[in-house]
Amino acid sequence: MRKIILGCICGVVLFSGAAYAASSLTTKSEQPQSINQQKTQVQKLPITQTIDDIEVTVHAVRLMPEKTDFEITIKNNKTDESIMPVLVHSKAVANVQVKGKVSETVDIAQDNPDFRDRTIKPSKEKYGWLSYTGLSGQEVQNLTLNFSVKGKDNQRNFSFAIDCKDLQFRKL
Repeated sequence: MRKIILGCICGVVLFSGAAYAASSLTTKSEQPQSINQQKTQVQKLPITQTIDDIEVTVHAVRLMPEKTDFEITIKNNKTDESIMPVLVHSKAVANVQVKGKVSETVDIAQDNPDFRDRTIKPSKEKYGWLSYTGLSGQEVQNLTLNFSVKGKDNQRNFSFAIDCKDLQFRKL
């Protein structure tokens, strides 16, 4: 009799734990992302932002099945500080807050010869392509590019919300 009662109690505990775990799981489209919680205003290219004398311009976007590229210029307007792009946590997100579409996040690509481990000296600039893994869907309404630039004392976080509705994507 004790084994039956103990078995019932264990079953209830196991079932309750499984139900709780299942309720806390979310699907890809339900995952909260800080970018989705913000109401960002998308802009047409080119887009320039300046934070603490560091100027970044996104000129163009290139969509290919295997990768997504952003043509950018990083200009160091500091006179006493070298800077370096921080790409390890960099993300690109497609279709943020687009009705009927699931947003898709892609990570930085392994191959980024233009900006990986590149120092930009004071009063200099670096132009090139920043590459991410490919998006599974090519019907992109908007793209958000997030990356950082690190200096000797602080890190500047850039976020570009790009309107892609009428954008002519670059081709190779």
